[in-house]
Amino acid sequence: MIKFLIVEDEDTIREGLQHLLDWERYGLVLCGTAANGVEGLDMIRRESPGLVITDIRMPHMDGLEMIRRAREQELDFDTILLSGYGDFEYARQGLALGIKDYLLKPCRPQELEASVARVIDRLKKRQSQNGTDPNLPYAKQRALSAWCRYSGKPLEDRKKIMADLKMRLAYTSIQAGIARFERRAMENRYTSGDWELIGYAAENIIAEILSEVYVAGLETFRTEHAVVWVGNCDGLQQQRLEETLRKAQRQLRAFLKLETSFGIGERQPTIETLQRSYEQAEKALKSRFYQGIGGIYHYRGTRSSGDQETLWDDDTLAKLEANIKACLQNGEYARLLDGVEQWLECVRSVAPSHRDKIHLKATAFIVELKSITQQLPVRTFPWKDTMVNWTEQLPQVQTFDELSMILKKIVQNIVESLKKETALHRTVQAALDIIHARYATNLTLESVARETFVSASYLSTLFKQELGVNFLDYLHQYRIERAKPLLAQNLKVFAVAKLVGYQDEKHFSATFKKWTGLTPMQYRKNAERLGAAH
Repeated sequence: MIKFLIVEDEDTIREGLQHLLDWERYGLVLCGTAANGVEGLDMIRRESPGLVITDIRMPHMDGLEMIRRAREQELDFDTILLSGYGDFEYARQGLALGIKDYLLKPCRPQELEASVARVIDRLKKRQSQNGTDPNLPYAKQRALSAWCRYSGKPLEDRKKIMADLKMRLAYTSIQAGIARFERRAMENRYTSGDWELIGYAAENIIAEILSEVYVAGLETFRTEHAVVWVGNCDGLQQQRLEETLRKAQRQLRAFLKLETSFGIGERQPTIETLQRSYEQAEKALKSRFYQGIGGIYHYRGTRSSGDQETLWDDDTLAKLEANIKACLQNGEYARLLDGVEQWLECVRSVAPSHRDKIHLKATAFIVELKSITQQLPVRTFPWKDTMVNWTEQLPQVQTFDELSMILKKIVQNIVESLKKETALHRTVQAALDIIHARYATNLTLESVARETFVSASYLSTLFKQELGVNFLDYLHQYRIERAKPLLAQNLKVFAVAKLVGYQDEKHFSATFKKWTGLTPMQYRKNAERLGAAH
């Protein structure tokens, strides 16, 4: 496939050009769009497109100046020039730069199609004279992608294919790795149309940085929300690789605002078993569920199949569930919350590699709690409004901590509903009054217990019994609720953190994301979009 770039300052025209033709039919793939010549020149340097479709009149740098500077830097590409009726003198200058295709805006599909056909013909002739195949990068990506997913075919000669496709790889000592961009963060920051451009930039960063350690050979290709690398790893030290991947994480975060997790497979003797290393990298990435996103995970082997099936017949787990249900029936809510925390720890230890099974187990457990709750004497219960919403989020959770939060919120909602018509214990009410008045100060369970003249352990038990949540979680939840309107006022995140009681911005951001599923900046952008819609 030949890469092409669109440089146009008018949003509607830029968007329309992307969909005006079936570009793949001509062997073209869009590598990005730019709104002016400055952005366009930068993308030409980075992407090396074979074709640039550009307007002439644009802010900051016009299309002709962009082409002149690119020519001075010996950047080789063909051009289709777009212009309005009053720009004919500019068009003449374009012809002097060797530009053979000039279209008046708005151009019709047939006119653009004819220009594209001429450009492709010229490119193919030029590339055949140079001995290069314009489809080579696409064929290389397709071969590596297939080798990562499937074992070798009969009579397949991978060594010859590597030579024919000019892969920058040796046949032996092969390792696969995956850079996975965290989907939830991307969905709140980028539109689906941005990903083509972001993907190219991310792949370039990863390839450039990893070439420092995979000196014997390296190839990369993109998949949906990920970049895969295949490298020759003779003499590669694990510590050096981790340091290099940390560097890649920092650059991806700084330049593209991407949160990235890395999974790394084991070294394979030859490229014939590349599939094994790729599958190991995928399995390693599943550690994100337990250890959190943004990590570097090496494949460490898996448990035997006998160990993996114990979630449903583990005696300790079964006893904990029976105890939790009894506590719910008997109104012992402090013991109920303690039991849920023990259940979560037990689940984590029983099956640390099967996220889908944990989702299924947690859903079944929630359904049992719902069944018991509906038999209790409570007038109204927000199952349809609140509980279903929490339950529907379970399959989408990315980490075990998120699952723990959802389960605790469900228990909290249950207790709130069951205690709705009961007056709070006066000690708990006094503690709440202190939190609501001084949440921005350095409150602790011990300090509030002293002010309410009880022990810390007694206040902790009372809190769980009356509210279905422990003291610290309630304090965090209250602070986060107070932070939301402040974020909507466009205050700096570090300022909001201090105003609601967090001295460390990172701690505030992590806590905010834990209880809302969004970073403070993502929450602000969502709030701005909702405000604009109304």
